[in-house]
Amino acid sequence: MMRSAGALFVFLFVLLVWQYLQSIEREKNLAITIAELKVQVFDLEQKLAALEAHVADLESQTLETQVRRANSELLEGWQRLLRHFQEGVDSSKKALEEKGLLPSAPQKQQEQVELERT
Repeated sequence: MMRSAGALFVFLFVLLVWQYLQSIEREKNLAITIAELKVQVFDLEQKLAALEAHVADLESQTLETQVRRANSELLEGWQRLLRHFQEGVDSSKKALEEKGLLPSAPQKQQEQVELERT
């Protein structure tokens, strides 16, 4: 009986060692798989960022966006031109008023009345 108990003990011990070695091997394989998956996730994140940048670039190049940008720039140009023109008119008016060359408002009305009579 002692012999069979000893043999059973050895068998169980070998089985436990084998199971322990298998679990270590499984952990190593899982660690390798996790590392590979982390690399794949990192690569996919970089590809996603590149694709998002490409999409943003394509969106900025659409015809509608270009038309809006051109319209905006055209309006800004006209506004600058009108401001510059108004500044020139204002400064010319001020210079003429200072020199007394600009007729006053009542004289303009008399001239218009005279023009209407003729």
